[in-house]
Amino acid sequence: MKKIIKTVVICATIALVGFNFTSCEEWFEGEKDVEKVAKEHGKNIQEVSSTLADFVIKRDAFINCNFETMTIEEVRKVFEDYFEAGEKFCNTYQEMYKYEEENRQVFSMFNNNENNVASKTRSTVGDITCEIIDAVSNNPTSLGLGQVMQTAKSIEESNKMYKETVKKYDEKVKKGGDPVKAVEDEFTEHGENLRKHVAKTVTLGTASVYGGGAATIVGAGMAAAGVTGLSIVAVPLAVGAGVTWISYKLFTKKSTKSGDSEPSLWMATGKIKHGEPLPLNLIPEGATVYFHVDGYSPVAIDNFSIPEDGMERELTINPVKPSELKKGAKAEYCYQDKELEVRSCDNVWYINATHYPQNPGVNVSVTVTATLMPPAEGCDIHFSIVGTDGYSKQETKKSDNKGKAIFYIPGAKKGVFDKVTITSSNGKKQIVTYTFGV
Repeated sequence: MKKIIKTVVICATIALVGFNFTSCEEWFEGEKDVEKVAKEHGKNIQEVSSTLADFVIKRDAFINCNFETMTIEEVRKVFEDYFEAGEKFCNTYQEMYKYEEENRQVFSMFNNNENNVASKTRSTVGDITCEIIDAVSNNPTSLGLGQVMQTAKSIEESNKMYKETVKKYDEKVKKGGDPVKAVEDEFTEHGENLRKHVAKTVTLGTASVYGGGAATIVGAGMAAAGVTGLSIVAVPLAVGAGVTWISYKLFTKKSTKSGDSEPSLWMATGKIKHGEPLPLNLIPEGATVYFHVDGYSPVAIDNFSIPEDGMERELTINPVKPSELKKGAKAEYCYQDKELEVRSCDNVWYINATHYPQNPGVNVSVTVTATLMPPAEGCDIHFSIVGTDGYSKQETKKSDNKGKAIFYIPGAKKGVFDKVTITSSNGKKQIVTYTFGV
């Protein structure tokens, strides 16, 4: 009987192509070993998850800092940390993608399991649906290589602009100028231009989860506040084993310049353990999701689906050790939906927070809606807002019978950044940020 990973789930998507393939003959001659390839693939996923998480944190600091209140040392650190983290993430992502494509035939040689059942074969017994899955996505275009490469280019261009700004600052100070005024002259104006440049040219949305399960979420959620589907992950085969997940989703958005549609990539990542949840608001419907359980070959679920509102999905994954791939073993996942159970305030797993409008205009007020997941009534939800214009406010509200609470924020001038931190009574957090008039 196979070992299993049991999971209660929610959503996810992915990729793009253009690399040379390795021939089957090379593999048979021993130049390619599927066990080694699977292990390396797992390491690449871990590296992408780690660098993406760091990029999310550094990007959040970059977008939301207030140059007017910072020293030159603090300003430089924020910029340079952002550029370094962005470059590392883009590089590790492209390396992972290239490795997948170079070794895709190695994986595809084992596209049947020991029962000769092809990948993506689906079967349903009663209310349980099962599907055979691969170690890599069958739809590499969904992984958004083009968007990551465009992000890398944008970061490179922004870094050049930043260095020119630093040069002007240094020249002013060297000539006897006031350092404080030089910061105001150069970084207050040019720093805002850099942030606007990044906002317009980076076609990559990101989020990451810190702490166990979904203890703290940084980055905007993707799901609407009304979504009440739920997902929990269990790993009975190795209780305590870490599970790294990365979700990818390609969207189409309108260009502000031409009005034409252009693709945009959403990526999110986190680490979970036995019994911890996947945050639905970070894994969109139809996403590609990679899971990597410590000690096992990674698995990819294409076109990941979300349970209906008010339902929770129990997902069971049969992982495969790298050594088992040589025998033709294939991973399998099964899922079963059931009615969502209402939990207590102490059993809240994460917060699904959204703001409206998504891109507030000048002096347009903002409504932030927080939903406890799973829903719990009568729980304290604390809202704390800090704006770069000096505005701040804190308020604690009780969740209603759907686990929701609403917080209202007044409008502000163009360019003002707001950072809203929402905290549940058991310590789960989500951070929401936006800019007025951009």
